[in-house]
Amino acid sequence: MEISKVFNNNVAVVLENNEEKIVMGREICFKKKIGDTIEPETIDKDFYLPNVAVKLPALAVEI
Repeated sequence: MEISKVFNNNVAVVLENNEEKIVMGREICFKKKIGDTIEPETIDKDFYLPNVAVKLPALAVEI
């Protein structure tokens, strides 16, 4: 997982399979910067939003 934004030592936004995720873990970003990688074993929690742009046209039709 490649870091795209660092919030602090414990939280970052990463890219995995062209999806953005927010990951949390104890000091997963310590001495890391944008472009570095995070090992999946160090992540405690991850959050992501499904691709909303794909569902938007179907939602508009329903309205």
